[in-house]
Formats: sequence, structure tokens, C-alpha cells
Amino acid sequence: MLTEQRRVARAKLANATARAAHDPHAAAEVEDLRREYRYLSAEDYIKRVVAIGGDEIVYSGRPRVMKINGEKVPQPYIRGGTDNSSPELTSSDCKRLDMDRSGGGCRVPAGMVFVMGDNRSNSEDSRVLGPVDEDKIVGRAILLIWPPSNFGTL
Repeated sequence: MLTEQRRVARAKLANATARAAHDPHAAAEVEDLRREYRYLSAEDYIKRVVAIGGDEIVYSGRPRVMKINGEKVPQPYIRGGTDNSSPELTSSDCKRLDMDRSGGGCRVPAGMVFVMGDNRSNSEDSRVLGPVDEDKIVGRAILLIWPPSNFGTL
């Protein structure tokens, strides 16, 4: 059941999102509301932790390349094999995400993690919401059950 605070947050976000199609100021409001209410979700999400506190992360290029602390990180798990068009993460994104600039990317604050979904082109993750407090992690995915043809351990 949704708490009153969650209902208000979702109503504000839905209203701003609807206005954003016609009002450029509403788009900024949507981002502000998402950041303000990011921990009010009644749902848990499965995301891959790609960087931890103190790490520098950059995600850019075509196809997208992830670099953690200057080292290219292979990403064989990305849905579709490569990512050519999802949002990038560069030093220009740090302020919006409450992260410090570091080299060409952003530094993950201590006590936080940077998460990304494997379906990068359709994932609301740390590139949108910012880093996540480590204490918000509730578990680890160990089993894939859908679709049935992919059943197995992770």
C-alpha cells in the first residue's frame, strides 16, 4: 500500500511529466522531483552495481564504452550486445547527479554505488537518479526465470 507521501510524490511527478511535453521548464521540474523523491519508491529494482564509492566512472562514445578509474570495462551482459544510443555519463553530468567531476567523468561519493540496468536504452538508473546509498541495497539477484528459455543462475 502506498503511503500518503508516496501518493503525493507520484502525483507531482505525473503532473510535471505531462506538462513537460509542452513546457521546457516542466522538464527541469521533472528532474528535480525525481531526485527529491528517488527513495520513496515502493518497489525494488534489479540493477547492476558498476562502480562503488571513490570510483571514477565515464560512459560515452558510439558504441558506449564504460571506463572505471580509466580502465575499459567489458559489458557482455548488455541487452542486444552493444549500446549505441542510451544516455551517456560524462563530466558534464556530475553536478546534476550530485557527484564531483573527476577526469572526463564523475566520482562516486563514499558510501554510495553507481547502478545501471542491462537494458541500457530503457533503464532509469544512476545516470538519471544519481548514485544510490549502499544501505538501500536489499539483496542480490541469483536466478533468472523469465523468459523460461533463459532459466538459470546469474
